[in-house]
Amino acid sequence: MNEDKFWDIVDFIGWGKICKKDRAYDEGKAMFMDQVETLEGLEAFRKVFSEKHNALYQAFDQWEKDGQDWHAHHNPRSFGLGDDSFGDLIAHCIGLGREEYKACLADPE
Repeated sequence: MNEDKFWDIVDFIGWGKICKKDRAYDEGKAMFMDQVETLEGLEAFRKVFSEKHNALYQAFDQWEKDGQDWHAHHNPRSFGLGDDSFGDLIAHCIGLGREEYKACLADPE
């Protein structure tokens, strides 16, 4: 799957518009399945998603590490999230679309 197709699917789902609704996950999942109908399509989407997720994870992680004050054992630049919540934040940023993803990648703050 190429990037344009990936972002077309993300835009179709419109996570930024539905994320505050009750059962948003179920609605998004149904919309996603309408776009990715086969196992091969799902795997292709997942591959691109994983690449985006890993890149944003590294950017966020580096941003946190750059803010650490090792002498005071204090990090003023921390998301303060556990592993699952941190992964959810990254998925949320991707779900908001290409422009928001690029903005988060360029400036995690």
